[in-house]
Amino acid sequence: MTDSSPQLRIRRATPDDVPALTRWSSDETVAWVDAERLTDELRTGNYRPEWSWIAERAGQPVGRALWWGQADSERPATLDCLSTSVRGAAAVDVGAALVRAGLDAFGAGAPLEYNVDVAPTW
Repeated sequence: MTDSSPQLRIRRATPDDVPALTRWSSDETVAWVDAERLTDELRTGNYRPEWSWIAERAGQPVGRALWWGQADSERPATLDCLSTSVRGAAAVDVGAALVRAGLDAFGAGAPLEYNVDVAPTW
């Protein structure tokens, strides 16, 4: 049996991708960055297109990774949001590819963290 699904493409976001990044939706409740927060923190430089990654299949987004850092930093400090629109093993593959792309691009430096925000009532 062969895999007939389109190949996964992982790429760094550009300023032209900001609308797609802010339109992204998810029913995940952990580590979710909504459009308002993303837009606000893009303005401050804490999120940046070049610190954001998009996974695509057949030209359609299937995942995003948003890395956060201090506005004056050259490199992010945390992975704030990792989300996919696929489930099961495919979600693991997409998520791992997004994380690997960021780690490879950001290179050596202080260890990067994964920040998980949950409701205080959890």
